[in-house]
Amino acid sequence: MGTDCKALIRLMVTCTPEVMNKTRDAYARLYGTDLVKAMSSEWKVGGDFKRLLCALAKKHPDNIMAEPDYAVDVKVLRDACEGLGTDEAAIIGVLSCKTNDQVEQLKEAYKVEHGELLKERVKSETTGLFESENFRNCLMGLLTNRETQIAFYLKEAFDGWFANDDWGLISMLVHRTEPEMKKIIQQYTVVHGASLIADLRKNCAGDYEKALVALVAPRARTIARGIKAAMSGWITSTNKGALIGLLTHRDAEMRTLRLEFEKETGKSLVKVLKDECSGEFENALVALASYTAPTGIASRLEAGTEISPDEAPPPKVPDVVYVMPPPAGGYPGAMGQAGYKKKKNRRSDSGSSSSSSSSSSSSDEE
Repeated sequence: MGTDCKALIRLMVTCTPEVMNKTRDAYARLYGTDLVKAMSSEWKVGGDFKRLLCALAKKHPDNIMAEPDYAVDVKVLRDACEGLGTDEAAIIGVLSCKTNDQVEQLKEAYKVEHGELLKERVKSETTGLFESENFRNCLMGLLTNRETQIAFYLKEAFDGWFANDDWGLISMLVHRTEPEMKKIIQQYTVVHGASLIADLRKNCAGDYEKALVALVAPRARTIARGIKAAMSGWITSTNKGALIGLLTHRDAEMRTLRLEFEKETGKSLVKVLKDECSGEFENALVALASYTAPTGIASRLEAGTEISPDEAPPPKVPDVVYVMPPPAGGYPGAMGQAGYKKKKNRRSDSGSSSSSSSSSSSSDEE
């Protein structure tokens, strides 16, 4: 009932500036109102908590300084925490316009300058009878490493009152790149001493469990399991459409995919395709599964020096023909140059010849 402030904090704290900008555009497109205005209208979102959420919602990649002055930021934060009361607006102004990496550098600079942890100082300054708990929790999330904070949120989602906080699990696991997911898994193990995949299997069940595990597991392993599931069983036949979708456009990762499939099934992917398929369809899939990308194609794709098969080819640049300028004084024999011969007028030549012939004929008659 009402506003889920915990969900708001989770999403706003873990969003990068690029994701936040796209989220704000998508929210306006779907619901016809700006995200900042929508959060400001919620009665449970007020005071410093509202100001912080609105500042985070306005975070745009173009507003992030590439090289912030950490000495100035450290002084602003120190002044905000010293003396009577706390300047919450100054804290919001410093923390809401930085990336996670920049916050980590700011914490280190504050520690070197003042010999104390910025997170602990801000926590003590925002803890009290009249302080907002949601505001403090949001600041603590910003002052914690992003992947570590996601690991905390995942554990909280597992430890719900009566069941899992499914929305908390889904929102923290979807739309993560493979490098991001690797960091999240590592931090979850470091913080909680357990495997994230094992906890997902323990606390979830059925297709929901399979879907969440597929989000966390390495991409090649998930595809290998999909290929295994698409093969024929006791009753169902081979799902040809699934095999086509899982094996096409995998040039750069086909070698890893073959290894993962062999780990999952104990069989060769090429051999299984030959046993399960036939005809031209078998030949096509075997050719795809047997392909090995040239060495270094993944790094070239990341560097942008090679185009992925999924991408459209770049527009062809028309050939440019360079014409050498004429030599000084022009070409020999050109108009106005030595050796130029003026062409005779054919009409005048024909007229003169006709007149000469007529005159000669008249002289003969005489």
